[in-house]
Amino acid sequence: MLEGALLPVCSTVEPAVLALNNAHATELTWLDRDRLTLLLRQAFYARRIGEVDGFLLAFDESAAYDSPNYLWFRQR
Repeated sequence: MLEGALLPVCSTVEPAVLALNNAHATELTWLDRDRLTLLLRQAFYARRIGEVDGFLLAFDESAAYDSPNYLWFRQR
């Protein structure tokens, strides 16, 4: 594996994604397992670096995602 390669977010790493997200809930949003699963299903693109040193969830303009920031961008 290449260092820094983007890997899919698969079910085996979901607990680590959830832990990393919730460790930064102040900057992000605290999630429970069901909410993370829903977001992963809606994501247009979901990737991670390493075991889960970082992750990215991207949503297209049709996602049923209710983040105020996402909704602001979607309206524009």
